Parts: sequence; C-alpha cells; structure tokens
Amino acid sequence: MLLADAKTAHARLQTAAAARDQFDEAQALSGLHKPLAAKTSALHGLVARAALLREYGVPLSDCPDFGAMRKTIANLRERFDEQPESRTLTKGKHWDNLSTMLDTIVASLDASQRRDWNQYFANRLFSALSPEKRKVGLLQTAANKAALEEYGRLYDKFSRYRNTVPASGEALDDIHRWSEELSQIKFKAKDDVPAAVAAFIDAASLGASLRLLTPEVLDWLREDGSLENYVVRVRV
Repeated sequence: MLLADAKTAHARLQTAAAARDQFDEAQALSGLHKPLAAKTSALHGLVARAALLREYGVPLSDCPDFGAMRKTIANLRERFDEQPESRTLTKGKHWDNLSTMLDTIVASLDASQRRDWNQYFANRLFSALSPEKRKVGLLQTAANKAALEEYGRLYDKFSRYRNTVPASGEALDDIHRWSEELSQIKFKAKDDVPAAVAAFIDAASLGASLRLLTPEVLDWLREDGSLENYVVRVRV
C-alpha cells in the first residue's frame, strides 16, 4: 500500500514537472515570438505602403537586399525542424542577427520611402507658398480675401503631408485633389493692374481720397465687377 502510494506520488510529480517544463518552453517561445512579430508587422506595413505609393505613380528607390536575411531564416528553420526548442533558436548568433537585420531593413525602407515621398511632393505636386507669403503683393480686394481664405484652408490640410508619407489610397486621393484645387485659385497682384488702380485699392482700406478715383480706376472697377464694393464716406 505504501509502495503504491509512493509510485502514484512519483508519477504525479513527473507529470507536474513535465507540465512545468512545457509551460516554461511555451513562455520562452512566446518571449521570442512577440518582438519578432512586431518587427515583421512593421516590415509588412512598409511593403504594403510601397505598393500603394507605386500604384499612385510615386517613384521609389530600389529595395534593400533581403538575401542575407532569407539565408538566416532558412538556417534557423532547418535547425528548429530538427530540434523544436527555444534554445535551438537562441543558440549561437543567428537569432540576434535576424533581429538586427529586421531592425536595419525596417529603418532603411522607412527612411527611403520618406525621402522618395518628399521628393515627389516637392517636384510633382503644387508648390504651395504659405498663406503669409502668398498674400505678399496682393491687392486688398474682397475677391482676394475670399480666395486667400480658401487657399489657407486647403494649404493647412495639404501641407501636413509634406513630411508625412500617406498610408491609404483615400489620403493620396485627397492630397492630389488639394494640390489641383490650390493650383486653380487665382489672385490679383498689384503688378497685374494699372498703377492708379493699385494705388486706389491700397488707399481704400484706410480711406482713399476721391482724387485717386480717376476715370481709369472707375473703368477698371466696373470691368472687374467690384465697383459696388466701395462706398464714399465723408471725412469729418
């Protein structure tokens, strides 16, 4: 009876030890998988982003060479198939090398795509000045004011992507639409009108003398459709 109880207890201890070993092994494999999964997820995201950018005509630089990483993965897989244990993966430098390669490739791809996007944004899309710079030299007219407000609204959204690579087709569609809309906004600059007209409009914001309202200015305001924007007030 006592011997039978001892054998039962021993068997239970062996089962518990085996279960503990399996748990420890599962924990060890999970600890290796989580950081690797995060790195591979980042790589897959960059590959998908590259495909999206190419679809929209963004020229991309050549991809890094994946040959060394593929070789390392093949070696690890072969060894793990022979002995499927976590220590098989971490033995030697293969696992650390794979992790370092993934970090390097992810960083290199991301930096390359950012450079390519910056170049595309600067050379292929509308070269938009900031609203502050764009209003320099403009006539102080109601039409210019409305156009500048619309320009500023579009510029704020458009310029956010100057140094940010879009991650969706919807974002790329928006960027191209904003670029086109910005290019279509028209302004009247002082150099676009006769000097007498520019002098009158500049003075009108503070109160222009009637001496500046010459027949030439009146004709221009009528043709421009902006005559009704100006009223006469008596200076007291």
